[in-house]
Amino acid sequence: MAVPHVVEGRNEIVTNAISTTINLKQQHFTIPLVTIAVQGENVNAFITSISTKNVTVEYSALFTGRLHLQAISVK
Repeated sequence: MAVPHVVEGRNEIVTNAISTTINLKQQHFTIPLVTIAVQGENVNAFITSISTKNVTVEYSALFTGRLHLQAISVK
């Protein structure tokens, strides 16, 4: 029996930010598992908040580049 799941990939342009909140477009029924990666400047990125509706990412310094985010949840 297949388990219903939601998979969402996002690629956001970030300009001169210390944090970013990404609103999830899919309806997640549980708190998703989220992975992130940054492309551009040499900064560390870390998730500070996750809900079924959005993910907040903070950076170790002002960041300009792309944020790649994947969110997966299982109903």
